Amino acid sequence: MNHTEFLEESATKFDAKFLALNKAIVGVLEDYSMVQMLPLNIKRDESVGRVMMTADSLVQYGEQEEPQDKDEPEEPDDVEMPRPEPTI
Repeated sequence: MNHTEFLEESATKFDAKFLALNKAIVGVLEDYSMVQMLPLNIKRDESVGRVMMTADSLVQYGEQEEPQDKDEPEEPDDVEMPRPEPTI
C-alpha cells in the first residue's frame, strides 16, 4: 500500500476539508523519497536489527567515533608521550 492509497482509505469528513493539502504533502513525500517503510517482525532478530541499522544510519549514529581493533588495547587520552631529547 502506498501513501496515496492509505490517504484515500483513511479519509473522514474532517479530512475531506484538507484532502487536497494532504495529497500535495503525500506527493512531495513520494517524489523526494522522504519516507521509507520497512517491514518489522519483532519476533525475528534479523528484522529488528535491520530496522535498528537503518535508523542508526539515518541519524548517523556513531559516525564521529574511530574504529577500534579488538586486538589493540584502548589507550587513554590523557597519557603524555615522552619528548625526545634535543640533539646539539
